[in-house]
Amino acid sequence: MASVSNTGELDINVRRTEISDAPKILELFNSSTESIFGRVNIVHLIEKSVLSITITDDQESMIGHASFYDYPNIQSQDDRWEDLINTNQQLKKCTPLNTLFLHHFVALEGYAKGVAKEIFKTFFSAAPYVHYCLMSVKKGTEIGDSLLEIFSSTGFTSKSGKTEYEILICHRHNHCPTLHIRPAKVEDHDDLVPIFNRQSEVLKETYGDYFLAELIEAQNENNKCIVVDVKGTAVGFMSLSKNVNIDILNACFELSSFNGLKRPLENPESAADKEKQESEAEEQPDIGARASRVTSIIPTEEHDSRREDTRHSAKGLHDIFSRPPTRGSTVTIATDASDVHFKSKLADVYDDDGTSFDGSEDFSQHSGSGSIRSIRSPDDMETPTQGKRLVDRAPSVPMYEGVPSVVCIQLYCIDEKYETRSIDFITAAFDFFPEIDYCIITVPHLVPEFPLLQHFTRVTPMPRSTFPQELYLFHRYGLINSITVRNIRVEDVEAVSALVQNTYGKDMLLRDINLYNMARRDPNVEYIRSHYNIEDFIYYNHYMREEHGHLHHFVLNPIYSHFSKYFIQEILRLSKKNSIYYPIYPSYIELNESKPHSLASCLANMVPIRARRQVEYAVDELKHNAPSDRILQEMDNYMLYHINKKLVMEPKITINARIVVVGASDVGISFLEKLVFSPHMRFNNIKLISPNGLPGRLKPNALRSQLLANSYCYMQRDYDHIALQTWVSVVRGEVKAINRKSKYVVVGSETKVMYDHLILCTGCRYQYSCPSGVNIDDNITNNEIYLPNRYCGPKYDNVFTLNDEFDCQDFHDWLEQNDFINGKDNICIYGSTIDAYTAVQALLDYGIQGSRIILTHPLAASPTTCFNNSLVEETVAKSLKEAGVITHHDLLLAKWETDDSNQAITGANFTSDNKPVRFSCSAFICCSKLAVDQSIFKAINDSCLVYDGRLVVDSSYRTNDSCIWAAGPMTKFARRYHAEAWTHANFNSKEVGLKLAETVLSILDPMLESEAPEAQRDVIPVYSQPKTIYAKLPGNYLYLHTGKPSLNISLDSMMVQPNYGHVLVTGSHATDTQGYFRLHINQYRSIETVTCLSKN
Repeated sequence: MASVSNTGELDINVRRTEISDAPKILELFNSSTESIFGRVNIVHLIEKSVLSITITDDQESMIGHASFYDYPNIQSQDDRWEDLINTNQQLKKCTPLNTLFLHHFVALEGYAKGVAKEIFKTFFSAAPYVHYCLMSVKKGTEIGDSLLEIFSSTGFTSKSGKTEYEILICHRHNHCPTLHIRPAKVEDHDDLVPIFNRQSEVLKETYGDYFLAELIEAQNENNKCIVVDVKGTAVGFMSLSKNVNIDILNACFELSSFNGLKRPLENPESAADKEKQESEAEEQPDIGARASRVTSIIPTEEHDSRREDTRHSAKGLHDIFSRPPTRGSTVTIATDASDVHFKSKLADVYDDDGTSFDGSEDFSQHSGSGSIRSIRSPDDMETPTQGKRLVDRAPSVPMYEGVPSVVCIQLYCIDEKYETRSIDFITAAFDFFPEIDYCIITVPHLVPEFPLLQHFTRVTPMPRSTFPQELYLFHRYGLINSITVRNIRVEDVEAVSALVQNTYGKDMLLRDINLYNMARRDPNVEYIRSHYNIEDFIYYNHYMREEHGHLHHFVLNPIYSHFSKYFIQEILRLSKKNSIYYPIYPSYIELNESKPHSLASCLANMVPIRARRQVEYAVDELKHNAPSDRILQEMDNYMLYHINKKLVMEPKITINARIVVVGASDVGISFLEKLVFSPHMRFNNIKLISPNGLPGRLKPNALRSQLLANSYCYMQRDYDHIALQTWVSVVRGEVKAINRKSKYVVVGSETKVMYDHLILCTGCRYQYSCPSGVNIDDNITNNEIYLPNRYCGPKYDNVFTLNDEFDCQDFHDWLEQNDFINGKDNICIYGSTIDAYTAVQALLDYGIQGSRIILTHPLAASPTTCFNNSLVEETVAKSLKEAGVITHHDLLLAKWETDDSNQAITGANFTSDNKPVRFSCSAFICCSKLAVDQSIFKAINDSCLVYDGRLVVDSSYRTNDSCIWAAGPMTKFARRYHAEAWTHANFNSKEVGLKLAETVLSILDPMLESEAPEAQRDVIPVYSQPKTIYAKLPGNYLYLHTGKPSLNISLDSMMVQPNYGHVLVTGSHATDTQGYFRLHINQYRSIETVTCLSKN
């Protein structure tokens, strides 16, 4: 919220107050400040205010400041103040929704009057629902000329103890008045055309110079045009039409909560006759219908992926008014596709079954049809061990009873000076169409959310919808100017039960209503403070313990979603809280009496809080010096959301751009985490395409987690703390094609997923080992063999590639189902990567005898081993021998032996440098080759993205398509950087994903500076985070290696270099108590690598 204006001779900037402004504000205090507002702690004042506004000059010198609260500064009247002041004639219209209180005002001497006017103009612009500002002062206090011009007396007085206060009032209409809306006239054309042309030339280029005059002249009962009139001049325009193809909207959007934009039938027979008459009337062509069709086919400008102009306000609905979809349209209705599964993000709170709010009754009398759609339950999280609850839609359009009750905004624009009052347009729209319940508008995905849309409810698209725009709607009941928030009563239980009948966790919610005193227990603030960075958003020392609250349930009818911030504000005021916390637990944790939470529908208004890294205390040694039990207690991991009073009116930047991430690798998860944890932004269209969905959803299992080495980028607790399912929708499947022209990817056989920014970060995965196909009876050696690059044969039930926790879970389930531990069959592990060794140890820990495990190493592709340390290699080899594991070296897979059904293997044949080898085995684990999956490679290659052994990117992670980004081991830098040896695989994957997100955010976030200058684009990015690997190796050795980003060079070759530095080695791998520890210090006396091998 920033504006520039002139006051006196100063150029000023108006913005929200920050805590760092406090010392400068104190310098503005004078003798009258304390007499008017009393003694205040300025930091405390800013921290607890609903809105604080500061004016500075171009040198950031403080000019003025004001703080506003939602209660008067009279201690005895700080909760139910509205019941007291409504007895006064001038104050009877004041409600908690439309009123705030001035608690403090200071200004630079000589500029007080101008500063006061600018502050209150900004105040009313920033708070569109506020119409009154009150100020309480001791009776008889001189408030100064600057405030006298703003406030007027009401004659109302109140006593607090022995002190008598009087209430002064300031009206909106004196600073930012409600706009005057009237029907448009042809004469308004000349006033409106310059406004349209300043914001977009596309209308003029498409329809000529006089399209606006023709549209105004063609008005009829179904098409209306209205304008904002300021002193006889039109400064805003809106075209409205009743001709809406709601079938397409119902096919593409989740409109069940709004009864499909229909009003329920009161008398079905009469309504049918009326609909028949209307359809006959529509068959007669008229100029109004023709004009409506013309203006509804407005083509949008080709937006590039850079930051859009925030004033682009000319909007049009495409292809949904007055006509059915045409052949070749990009709009698709959901189709059945068994190979692709959709999982909507938790923030989409509308479900598709049950009743919905019909809009035909008064809200106070509404019961059954006011139900909120089901909030997604943790049961929706698909796991390999549970039945899949998919969000697939039927191919038919949902059917709803009733008559259409919707009007659409076809065209809209307004002068920038008045756009904060654009809500006045909606009031007028319903006045012109008194029989209509809904007003809708669609906007392109890349157009920033303008002030009008902040009053609308965004409708969630169907999972498979490819509709090219976002749909927003506003219900007539959203125009109410007063809502009463109070404690729940016994008689409310029935109405609340109807409201939440389809909400997950409704039983806990209804139980807590009866026990709400227990449900309102204060949170364990000490634990939260020690485990989460809450001080990123609050000054903890300015909050008393009882001011922190724990949110368990929050359900709000979606037609009132624009009031959710006000609802939160009132909850804080009436409960005398200033800070609220809300946890989201992982899907594998059952919510019960100890964790009574349903998914809150106000998540969009809250901010996510990052978890702190924890110190492991030696409690026995610290004794009474150890932290309290409230901090050290073991609790389930969860993601924490938070909101406080000063954040209630903090605006968020809404990003509707469709961001599609392919691959749930560490790079992809890091990228998503950065976006989700941007507190000032809200991303509505983030999708992840992955065969197994988001990681971290399975209940922790020691054996499963041991099968693969850990990069330490993300542990299970990290997945629990970021809860990406809150804002990321998941498409389970594999990308088969990329259409760069139409900007969509094909998942599975036919499902299209549209994108504006496509992020490719699938990484490299273990592939099916590719047999050479030779007959070992011919005594062929390795030197005579040519190995194909890709395996194209059948997939077997007992051949496994372990790439993530889901693959490991499938393998674990196979072991359980086949009772492998009690059998006598062998299992073969083919590979020489570190994951081959971790798999061996995991099988040993599972209870399988070493003699049944065959570890087969293929020919080495590089002289450097996975450990790059001879001592570690010798120790692991010795441990394998002691465990009885059969180990072979330099073998190449020749052929699998299969059973009669050809669905499972029974053995494997290998060639060597001498004689061939044949093993019998009932399971085979492929750990030999890391490569890009065939499906994504084919999609990349067919779409003509440059692929040179890996997908080629520049230093900004872009491919040769500006809308497609890529990062991770699947990529390489373009040859012009002369850095062929360096790829993203050499760096910390989490840091790569973070830098990728920062680059994308520099385009999407208007608060950030633009991209790096051109001179820096020929230099690859600099990464500083260490790359770490952790594993449990044969012999129960715990192995940890961490070091700076480096090339894969043999350790022996590096140590002979003169600038290698020196090495510190302590302990020995043979010692159980201490273990082996190696520290490499370079010539600059900085630690370069750390290697640890120990049984502790």
